[in-house]
Amino acid sequence: MTPRIERLKEQLDQKESFVNWFLLEEIKMKSYLETEGQPLPIRRAKMLEKLLSEMPISIEPNDLLVGTEDDIFATSYDLFKSGLEKFDGYLGYGGIYREVEGAFPQERIDKVRDFWLNEEYEKTRNSHFTPEEEAWMDEAVFFVEPVTGHVIFDAPTVLAEGYSGILARVEKKLEAEKDDEKRLFFEAVKIALNAAMAFAERYSDLAASMASSEQDAQRRQELLEISRVLKKVPSGPAQSFYEAVQSFWLTYVIMHIEQTPNPYAFSLGRVDQFLYSYYLKDKDAGKITDADAIELIQNLWVHINVGRKLWAVSQNVMIGGVHPDGSDATNELTYLILEGTEELGIPLPTITLKAHPGTPPELFDRAIKLLLKGRGQPTIINDDIVVESKVATGVSPEDGRQSVIAGCQEPLVQGAENARTTASWFSLPRCLELALNNGVSLITGKQIGLPTGTLTDYSSYEQLYEAFWKQVDFFIKRAVDCANRCDKLLAELRPVPFISAIMNDCIEKGRDFRKDGARYNFSGFLCHGLANAADSMAAVKKLVFEERRLDAGDVLDALRTNYERDPAIRLTLINQAPKYGNDDDYVDSIAAEIAERVADTVPKYKNSFGGVFRTGFSTPSTHVLYGMRCGATPDGRRDRETFAFGIGPMQGYNRNGPTALARSVTKFPHWKATHGLAFSQTLPPGTITSPEDVEKLKSFIRSYLDIGGRYIHYNVQDVETLKDAKVQPEKHRDIIVRVHGMNAYFVNLDPLIQDDIISRAEHRV
Repeated sequence: MTPRIERLKEQLDQKESFVNWFLLEEIKMKSYLETEGQPLPIRRAKMLEKLLSEMPISIEPNDLLVGTEDDIFATSYDLFKSGLEKFDGYLGYGGIYREVEGAFPQERIDKVRDFWLNEEYEKTRNSHFTPEEEAWMDEAVFFVEPVTGHVIFDAPTVLAEGYSGILARVEKKLEAEKDDEKRLFFEAVKIALNAAMAFAERYSDLAASMASSEQDAQRRQELLEISRVLKKVPSGPAQSFYEAVQSFWLTYVIMHIEQTPNPYAFSLGRVDQFLYSYYLKDKDAGKITDADAIELIQNLWVHINVGRKLWAVSQNVMIGGVHPDGSDATNELTYLILEGTEELGIPLPTITLKAHPGTPPELFDRAIKLLLKGRGQPTIINDDIVVESKVATGVSPEDGRQSVIAGCQEPLVQGAENARTTASWFSLPRCLELALNNGVSLITGKQIGLPTGTLTDYSSYEQLYEAFWKQVDFFIKRAVDCANRCDKLLAELRPVPFISAIMNDCIEKGRDFRKDGARYNFSGFLCHGLANAADSMAAVKKLVFEERRLDAGDVLDALRTNYERDPAIRLTLINQAPKYGNDDDYVDSIAAEIAERVADTVPKYKNSFGGVFRTGFSTPSTHVLYGMRCGATPDGRRDRETFAFGIGPMQGYNRNGPTALARSVTKFPHWKATHGLAFSQTLPPGTITSPEDVEKLKSFIRSYLDIGGRYIHYNVQDVETLKDAKVQPEKHRDIIVRVHGMNAYFVNLDPLIQDDIISRAEHRV
C-alpha cells in the first residue's frame, strides 16, 4: 500500500461526524420554493442544478479523485434500529433529523423537516394505504416501500461519450419531438446534464486555485492534473485510465446527490470490464504500471466508505463472468482489483466473483485467498444460473450476461434495468401463523388474516397446507397491489432526470427512468423465513398428523402461550421433527415445494409498468425485523425471535455438515429465484490452514455451484472474539463481517444484528 493510500485510510478512520446532508436538504427546500408552479420534471432538474452549484465542495489532502459521499448519507439509513414502537421497515424519513440536533439551530432544523414532511410526496405516501393495509404492514405480514437506489448506471457509455455526447443526443431528440410530455423530459435532462458539467468545472477551478498556493511541488502538480482532468471529464470522453476512473466516480457521486439523503445500494457493476480498455491502453503505452492502477483503484475504494459508519450500503463490484458472446471475461484488471482490495482491508465495496465453468482456476484461487482473510468477501455467484433466471423473465441472453448485483443479491443488467428491488417484503412464517390460528395474530390478538380455521379444525396435513396457501395467495396479491401504488407515486412525484440521462433507452423512449424509461422494468418480492415455514410444516405433519405424538390442541395452546406453559412440547418439536438443512427429503421437499410455488406465483403479477414481480429469498437483516413481529412457530421458535437467514436453515438446526446443507438448499431450482437469494456459511479462523484444506474448500464451493447453487458467502470469524467485541468494542474496531449483501465494521452494528451474526457463527456447519 502506498503512503498516499495509507494516509487516505487514516483520514477515513478520523471521520466521525457527518451532518452536511442537512445542508443539502435545505438547498433542496429553497429550490422547491423558488420553482413552485413549474412542471415537476423541471423542478427536480433545477433542484439538482442548485445542489451542484451551491453545496460545499473540497478536495482532501493526498487525494487523486474528487467528489465525496460524505455529505450525502444520513446515518438513519442503518439496516436496523431497535426500540421502534411501530414497524416501519427501515427508519422513517422524519427520524433522520434527530441526527443533526445540536449541530444547527433547532428552528432551522424544524423548518426544513416540516417542509419536506408536508411536501406532496411525503403527505401522499403517508396516506397511501387503507387502515387494513397499514395493519398488515405494521404486523409485518408484508411490507412495501417506494424503492430508490438500486441502480447501476451505463458506465461504458458515459466513459465513451461523456455528458456532452449524451447531451447532443438529447438536443437532437428535443428538436424533433412534438409530444409535450417528452419535450418536458428532454428539457429536464438537458438542465441536469449541464448542471453536472458545471459541477465538474467547480472542482476543476478549486483544484487550480489550491495548486496556486500549494507549497509542495509534487502536490501542486497533482492538483494541476486534477484540474486538467476535470476540465475534460466527465463532460467529454475519457481517454486514459485516470480519466475513466474520475469520470466514473463523479458520475456515481452525482447519482447519489440526486437522491440524497439516503440513496442506498447504487452498486458499481462490472468495474474490471468497463475500465479495462483504458487500463490496457495506458499500460501498453507505458503511461501506468500495475502499481499505479492499484493505487487508483484503492483511492476509489476509500471514497466509497463514508467514515467508519454503516452508510453506503451494498455497493457491489462484480468481477469475472463472461462477455455477451459467452466467452470468459477475466482480464488483468480482475486480478488487480482482488489484490488492491485484499491489501486495503476496508469494508466496502463488496466484491462478487461471477463464476462459470470457464472461470480460470487462477482466478478462483485468488478469490479464495481473499475470502480466507476474514473480511466477508468475495461473494461467489453462479453466473450461468443468474443468466438462466434473467432469460426466464424476458431478458436477452446477451444482456443477461451483463448482469450485476444491485444491493445485496438482486441481479440487474448494468445500465439497462429498473428492478425496484425492495418493492415488496413478505413473511412466510407469518402466513403459517395465521393459518394455524384462524387468521388471528399471536402477537396482537387482532384478526388480520383470512378465517381459515385453527390447527384443531384440520383433520389432515393437507387441510393445513391448503389453509397456509390461502393466506399466502391472499397476501401476495395485497402486497403487489400496495407496491404498485408506491411505484406510481415515486414515478409521478420523484422523477430523476440525471439518472435517466445515463441509463439505456430512457433518451430513446423520451421517458423518465422511474416510469418505464429503462429497457427492463421489474419489481422485487423478497420472501422471509423459508426454513421456519418448512420446519414448522414438517413438525406438524409428522408429530401431529402422522405419528400423533402431539395433540393439535396442545400444540396450538403452546404456540399461543409462547411455550411457557409446557416447554416439553417445544423440545419435542425441536428434537423429534426433521429439520431443513440436513439432506432429509421429508422436510427439504416441503421447503422446495414452498419455494417453487411462491416463485411460480409471484411472476403472475405485473408491476405498474408492465414488468413482472420477481421472487427472491434474500433477507438483508430483515429476517431479524420480521421475526420480531411473528408469534411462536411449530419449529420451536419462540415469538419475536429471528427467522433463518436467506435460504439457509434455522440457526442450530443444521447438524449433518456442509455437504448435507448444500444438498438441502439446492433441492429447488435456484434459477426460479429470479430476484436472487442468499446463502451464508461461517468458518472459524484456522479451519483452513494447509493447501489440502484450501483444496477441500474450493472443491466444496465448486460442487455447490455444480449442483445448482446460485450464491454463497462466508464469514471467517471467531465466535469468542465477536462476543468480546460487543463488550469491548474499542479493542476490536477493525473486525469486518459480512452482514448480508454488504460488509461492515462489526462494532458499528446494532446489537441485535451483532447477536444474529454471533448466533450464525456459533451454529456453523
